[in-house]
Amino acid sequence: MVTLLALLLGAGLCWPGVLPRPRLAVPRVRRRPAPDDEQLVALVEALATAVGAGVMPATAVAVAGRQTLERLGDAHLRAALAQVVTAAEHGGDLTRMWWRLAAVGRQPVIVGVARTWALSEATGCPLARSLRLAARLGRFEIDQRRRLRIVTAAPRASMQLLTGLPVLGVLLATALGADPLTVYAGPLALVTLLPGVALVLAGRRATGWMIRRATAVPSL
Repeated sequence: MVTLLALLLGAGLCWPGVLPRPRLAVPRVRRRPAPDDEQLVALVEALATAVGAGVMPATAVAVAGRQTLERLGDAHLRAALAQVVTAAEHGGDLTRMWWRLAAVGRQPVIVGVARTWALSEATGCPLARSLRLAARLGRFEIDQRRRLRIVTAAPRASMQLLTGLPVLGVLLATALGADPLTVYAGPLALVTLLPGVALVLAGRRATGWMIRRATAVPSL
């Protein structure tokens, strides 16, 4: 029974969950594009369209930002974007607020907007073209993440299947009428138990590392 429990526990510990996200200043590829990422890219697209049509930048931020607030799911993002909207409505420091939003959400598209806004305030260059470029790059990055998720679906599924094989072996032995204690309590089974669990864990980590390395495309 102890051996059986050890096998089940070892397989459970090795079962692949969510791959840890690299702790970088600008995030690498996530598991899948978050809904808030889509909303922020749509916000930048709306800003680019409005500013390109001649709307004052602060007015465009106030109106489009207020509409986006209702669609954001993350409370921290909503609070940071609300500060951007307030600054736009009351003549505050929009560049500073954009950088604060970029620090909270860590979306590269918002980092691009913050840099664009800072450059425009410093040099007086027009915003519309830079905002369109930032929105286009943000949309491309979301699509790229989605494609990478689809491409790596098979390796992730294989990783899960191979990790679960020890548990399936126990269940198969039981289904065939064999006593799991008799099968797994022998000296040879006990000797190979810990190395087997270690190899499963090492395989899971190696596969996860290869997937992360293959999908670690630098943010735009």
